[in-house]
Amino acid sequence: MPTPHRFTKPPTPARRSPPRAGRIETTGVLADPFANLAQEMADAC
Repeated sequence: MPTPHRFTKPPTPARRSPPRAGRIETTGVLADPFANLAQEMADAC
């Protein structure tokens, strides 16, 4: 069961799929993609 779940939402390709990946790489927060997303959401608010 954990195998298909991982295939549905891969961490490496998922980060490169969105256009924010470039921004994350520039900020150097590739280790914490979720944290970056949360910060961006809070900033937007």
